[in-house]
Amino acid sequence: MKKILTLFLAGTLGCFAQTSVEGFEGAVFPPDGWSIYDNGVGPIKFWQQTIEENPFTPPYEGSYAAYIDRENVPNVYGPAQDWLVTPYITVTGDSPAIHFYSRLGLNGDQGGVFRLMISTDSDSANLESYTALKEWSEYEINPAQQMYNEIYVPIPLEFIGQQVYVAFVMEADLGDRWLIDNVSFVENYCKQPTNLDASVTVPNSVTLNWTGGNESVWEVEFLAQNEMPTGAGVEVNENNYTVTGLAAGNYKYYVRAICSETNKSIWSGPYSFILYNGIDGVVSYDSDKDKECDSLLEGAEVVLTVNGETQFTTYTDSLGYYSFYPLYYYTTLDVSVEVIAPEGFKDIDPVALSVDFSVQPDVSIDMCFDKVKKHLPDNIEVEAKSAKNFSDTQFSIYPNPVTDRLYFTLQNNGQPETVQVFDVNGKLCIEQNKPQGSVDVQKLQPGLYFIKLSTGTETKNIKFIKQ
Repeated sequence: MKKILTLFLAGTLGCFAQTSVEGFEGAVFPPDGWSIYDNGVGPIKFWQQTIEENPFTPPYEGSYAAYIDRENVPNVYGPAQDWLVTPYITVTGDSPAIHFYSRLGLNGDQGGVFRLMISTDSDSANLESYTALKEWSEYEINPAQQMYNEIYVPIPLEFIGQQVYVAFVMEADLGDRWLIDNVSFVENYCKQPTNLDASVTVPNSVTLNWTGGNESVWEVEFLAQNEMPTGAGVEVNENNYTVTGLAAGNYKYYVRAICSETNKSIWSGPYSFILYNGIDGVVSYDSDKDKECDSLLEGAEVVLTVNGETQFTTYTDSLGYYSFYPLYYYTTLDVSVEVIAPEGFKDIDPVALSVDFSVQPDVSIDMCFDKVKKHLPDNIEVEAKSAKNFSDTQFSIYPNPVTDRLYFTLQNNGQPETVQVFDVNGKLCIEQNKPQGSVDVQKLQPGLYFIKLSTGTETKNIKFIKQ
């Protein structure tokens, strides 16, 4: 099937407004306005049109592509350089770029170097006038060598309004074969996200981060390391995305910018990382001797002991949360979690259990001081955190985990005066007065949160997971 080289193809071949697409389908090569040059080394091989239906040089689309074959040249002359130069065009648009598809002929690194060059000289044969826009090794330009890779190369803004030649240059001595297809000039390029990263704040959860441009929407595809990408992900409105409910293991993700409904960048990634095992939980206490753990304990020392020997120590945050992460264990081990009783609290027994880390468990251990001495230290604000009557009232939240709206029920149709939602760092995310049985959490990023319900003199805290 022949490719139709018109401006109307811009809507189907890419996401950006672009010039005509050169697919090298014509009867003459190089196409009208294009040129081929070399540096005088290895003149036997040169840029040419592929042979139709040749399985070793397939096109990206249609029947043909442009390609340069590999050539063994005498070492005394240095590597061969073969140039394929576009017509003289005027650079237009607000964020111009060059768009094309690249493929190599052999697996492995044959040592070839590939460049995209640009020149404003009116003579396309003046090779010394070209400067490099981008340079790649074989693995950089085609991580999967025998598959076409879609590439955008931004054109510096100083070239806008100028006429330029752009050259595809391969430099090699018995390097790989290089095929290019569907070359076009894009006027408004949606830039790929950069600086991909992943951070773990709680076990079984990871926050993905990246750097964007002026766009405000991104699409993220999160996968196990051995899964193949589908090209479809989740849209987010911030340059981060939290994934919860994960087992320890190897993961990766891809992200692309969405500049508009029809203007999307190509995917960045994969960014690969390892999620390790961990143990976390919440430490609370009974503030009013009603046998209900109604208040969160900040600054408590928590000790994890593994197999009776190795110990780790951490402290609870303002929401009573603690975390031991990462834990580099992959066998069955005996663990014990102990909270050191602060001044004014009576000791509680450690929690001991056997954990099979080979199955990558989600281990969460909540601890509660249900016996408090008569006089508490000044820094324990019992009155502000107590819940005198909620202990006598059946209280529940659902669903948990939650995606859109979190509901709460109180016996006798009671309603709290205020609802507050905090993240694991103690940041207030939502505050609502006189809630009517539920709170909207749809805009929260996925992760672990705490909901605090108050009747003015009484409070209740409970943790939940936003998916």
